[in-house]
Amino acid sequence: MEPAEVSVAAPAAISAAALILGIIGTVLGASSLTWNIVSFLQQGARPRLTPVVGVLTPDAGHLLSPATESISDALRQTIEQFDGPLVVGVQVANAGRVPFHVAGWGIRPESAKHTFVPARNELGFPPKTTCDIAPGAHALFLTELANAFAAIADHKASQSPSLCLRMVLFSGGRDRKSKAVPLALLKSMQNTTRARTLTVANQGPEAAESHLSGDGEQQAPMTRHG
Repeated sequence: MEPAEVSVAAPAAISAAALILGIIGTVLGASSLTWNIVSFLQQGARPRLTPVVGVLTPDAGHLLSPATESISDALRQTIEQFDGPLVVGVQVANAGRVPFHVAGWGIRPESAKHTFVPARNELGFPPKTTCDIAPGAHALFLTELANAFAAIADHKASQSPSLCLRMVLFSGGRDRKSKAVPLALLKSMQNTTRARTLTVANQGPEAAESHLSGDGEQQAPMTRHG
C-alpha cells in the first residue's frame, strides 16, 4: 500500500496570507496613530507670525508688506508716495482650533537675550499688547520704525549688514519668534525717508504739495489695512 502524499501548498498559502494581513494591520495602525497625533496637535492654538513693515497713511490706514529683502524696491516706492510714519511689527494668524492668548510682544535682535517691548507710540492709537486671537482670526501689532533701532543695544553690532531682528510674542510663559527681519531693510526704509525729505525741501512748498498729493499706484506685494 503506497503512503499518502502530504500537500505543503495549503500551509504555505496560509502563511503568506497571514503575513499580508499582518503588514496591512501594521500600516493601518500606524496611520491611525499618526492621524490621532495630528488631530491632537490641531486642537490647540497654532499661531503663525509674519513680520511686516510699512507706512501709516494720512487717512489712518496702513500700507504693509512682509518684511523680506525681496520687497525693498516696492516698499521704497510706497514710502515715496505716502507721507506718514514708518512702522514695523508682526501679523499673527491663529490656524488652530482654540483661541491664542498674547500676553505681550516685542523686538529682539538676533542672538540677543534682551527684548525691546514698545510701551507707547505716536501712531495715534495705543500699542496693542494683550489680546486673545480667535481660531481663524488674526491680529496686528505695530510700532514706529525708530523702536526697532532702539532694540539694538550694541552700536557696533548695528553696523553689521547681516544683523537681523525678530518679532517676539509672549504667551503662557513661552516666547514665539517670527522669521528674521534684515536690519539692512529697515535702514533702507529710513534712508528713503531722509532722501524724500531732502528732495521735497529742495523743491520748495509748491513742489512738495504736488509731490504729496500725486496719485500713485499701490504696489502688488503691499496690503492695505484701515
